Amino acid sequence: MARHHYVSKFYYKNFVYSTEDPLVYIMKEGKISNRRRSSSQIGYEEDYNTPDQEQTQSQLETRYAKILRELIEAVDHGEYNASIVDKFIKFVSFMLGNNIFVRENLIPKVYTINKIKQNGVDVDTKIEEDSGYSGKFDWSINFSSCFYREFQNWMWEFIRLDPSCRGHFITSDNPVSIFNPENVFTPLDVKLKYDESKTEVAGPNISNGRMNIIVTVPLVNISFRQDVVMAFPVTPRLCLIGFSCPERRNKFKRQSKNMFIEFINVMTLYQCNKAVYSHSKELLFHTKVGLLDFQNYCAENNLVPSFEVGIQ
Repeated sequence: MARHHYVSKFYYKNFVYSTEDPLVYIMKEGKISNRRRSSSQIGYEEDYNTPDQEQTQSQLETRYAKILRELIEAVDHGEYNASIVDKFIKFVSFMLGNNIFVRENLIPKVYTINKIKQNGVDVDTKIEEDSGYSGKFDWSINFSSCFYREFQNWMWEFIRLDPSCRGHFITSDNPVSIFNPENVFTPLDVKLKYDESKTEVAGPNISNGRMNIIVTVPLVNISFRQDVVMAFPVTPRLCLIGFSCPERRNKFKRQSKNMFIEFINVMTLYQCNKAVYSHSKELLFHTKVGLLDFQNYCAENNLVPSFEVGIQ
């Protein structure tokens, strides 16, 4: 069985303990492992991609690994520009499009039309909406393109931690966190747009005297029905923040950087698929406590968790 990474190994290498000891600590289901793992042992599923999908992803990852290095170097020197940021947003979109949740939920509309013969004439007897592609783990660059188009008009901010700043960013097997800043525990209200003019028809396939026709309507746009914020830890000391509206960015500017780190780490833990990772075991424990404190604080004070409450 082959290991297919839905989070790129080159991304995780930024979070390892050191180049001499390239391992990370892992926290799964609230339990922190005493044994660290290498970047090749996290963020993957067995036989997740088809051979064609794996080849396509490999080609994209070669390009994005270079872009990630360029971005980190540019931010370190304060020399990044709109072109570099745009390329990096494409990488973030790729990460979103390759996410487990996206693969299983944000999918094209697929219908199965069953037909039988009645008096020698084909008659539609049943139209069913399928759960997705024929395979559970089908992947398409189309998802990434939809996310990228949504991000085109967003405001972006890089948070770079100086040596005197306490704390670091952690990451997970779902490193791109998108949340409703007015209620971080509410599922996002995502609007999906399909292009009926690009409908594809496959078949008919005849089975037991019945014809099945598969109709696929491609997804062409992803948008959010409310103000949202995105956080993407690039390295333990660098994080990309995206804002769907300028007003939210202005509020963010007034927040404490140290408290912001804690909040982003809590969101990373809260939105992970299966596990979170860090070069520091203590940082994972602190984040676990931080999530519980955050939830308890809001419950005890009858507050709706929000972006402002979480980082003040």
